Amino acid sequence: TAVNADVGSRIRERFLKTIIEKEEDSYTGRWLVMRTRGLGKPPHELPNAAAIINFVTNTPGAIGYISESDLRPGLNILLR
Repeated sequence: TAVNADVGSRIRERFLKTIIEKEEDSYTGRWLVMRTRGLGKPPHELPNAAAIINFVTNTPGAIGYISESDLRPGLNILLR
């Protein structure tokens, strides 16, 4: 289960640009088309790093992204 940072957050903008290689409008448009065609829905959006950490640590198989400054001991890091 993937989770996203909130729309407009700096970390989301950086994630979309660096990892997904899309701008917000293009990313949102892609999900709108997919949802309309019944091909899935976008990841849930969480308001801050604490909520993302809480969700990921309490949901088996979950993945999310946070700023390096929000890292805590015990988190599994896949990419820095």
